[in-house]
Amino acid sequence: MKISGSLETKIPEIFAADYDENLQAARSRLLDELGDFGV
Repeated sequence: MKISGSLETKIPEIFAADYDENLQAARSRLLDELGDFGV
């Protein structure tokens, strides 16, 4: 299994109204990829 990603380079995005929603979606996708390993 290969895990890849990128560093956040647009700091203002963390202040966006939908940042928490985007973060939760990314976290969910990551956990789906990891399966039981991520628990």
